[in-house]
Amino acid sequence: MTDQAAVTDSKDIQPKSRKKYKRNRRPRGEGSVRLKNGSWHLEYKDAEGNRKSVKLCDKDDLHFSATCPAVRELADKKLKELTAAPTNGNGNGTPKPDMRVVDFWENVYCPWASEINPKVGEPNLRPSTLEGYKQIWSLHLREHFGNGMLREYETQTATEFLTSLAKTQGRNTIHHVRSLMSGIFSHALARGYVSKNPIKDAGVLGKTARPAKTGHYSLRESLSILAALADYPECQLVMSLSFFWGLRPSEIRGLKWQDFSYGSSENCAVCREDDWDIEVAHVHIRRAIDKQGNETGLKTDEAEQPLPLMIPIAMPLQIWREQCGNPSEGWLFENKNGNPVDLRDWVRTKIRPAVIAHKLKWKTLYSGRRGAATLLLQLSGNALASQQLLRHKPGSAVTARHYLKAVPEALLAGTKLVEDAVSKALSEPKTLEAAATNGKE
Repeated sequence: MTDQAAVTDSKDIQPKSRKKYKRNRRPRGEGSVRLKNGSWHLEYKDAEGNRKSVKLCDKDDLHFSATCPAVRELADKKLKELTAAPTNGNGNGTPKPDMRVVDFWENVYCPWASEINPKVGEPNLRPSTLEGYKQIWSLHLREHFGNGMLREYETQTATEFLTSLAKTQGRNTIHHVRSLMSGIFSHALARGYVSKNPIKDAGVLGKTARPAKTGHYSLRESLSILAALADYPECQLVMSLSFFWGLRPSEIRGLKWQDFSYGSSENCAVCREDDWDIEVAHVHIRRAIDKQGNETGLKTDEAEQPLPLMIPIAMPLQIWREQCGNPSEGWLFENKNGNPVDLRDWVRTKIRPAVIAHKLKWKTLYSGRRGAATLLLQLSGNALASQQLLRHKPGSAVTARHYLKAVPEALLAGTKLVEDAVSKALSEPKTLEAAATNGKE
């Protein structure tokens, strides 16, 4: 009886039901977090319904699971950024579609840079600037961006890229690369393609290699090079404009005969028009020719300041004028087609070979500009004179007011010291004999 009851009781006992656990999933439309290669990634759909994935962070003690508060907070913030797509600005709230960085560069940024403003008559970016950007893009950025999308690009990715670049490139190169990257995303932000600039807080984690020191010519080196170019009066004039006026190569190439005035400002139409005041013979720097042969404006408004004509420049200028048939207008250095000469051709075929033949050191044409400022500072002890020779922006508002439309006395006094130094150096036989002796060896 007891056994039967026991059997009956055992039949009445129901198996214990298993407790059902519901996974804590993110609601539909809020994406999902997955672990890939030791890092947490957010998977979501873009405005066009395409599945995308973006890295959130590495897995560590703080970010230990897909549902932990730290990871959920990152996922919520990132999803909000990605889904809050910028609009076209047409008032209907239509989001702009995401696009590859490469496509944005080719179809948006470059066309904008080349677009000419009819009011100004110049493109938004100088052709030389855009050419430099294209070189940086092809060397460093095209492969890096690959098929990456604008809105998916992260500050962390940019930092890792710049840090790796520091292992093979110097500080200046990294600065130029980062500047272009920031410019691209700033333009994308302004046009409504992204909601932030990821390059703003990106940088190199660690030290970068210092750039090589820039060279400059001393007075003795300058005079020796001029002596070595005795067979090329046009090259002597080019180097004199660099040595003693500190002109940029693009400014030398952009000079015209009519830019020179051999009297005071009273007899100069440009001075009367622009209200300049100068009492000696001078030149007006009014334009520049870039490497591609395009005529452009000067780098800054201050670059238009007239420069007093010095004897070391007036002498080769007169020789070149007579050799050209005493022209009164046209390009100072003109090729057979009537266009400005490419100074790089003269450097390659005439100037550099002559300098090397005399066993002198060639430091680039731009080094003459640095040497001119250094020489003026050494002779006058006045940094303001060097600043005015280079036609840089004034250091203060007071300087800008006092020197806006008058050639400063510091510059005039400094150029007189340069003339005296050149005359003194030329009176020393060893200055020019050194170049002649080196050429014969």
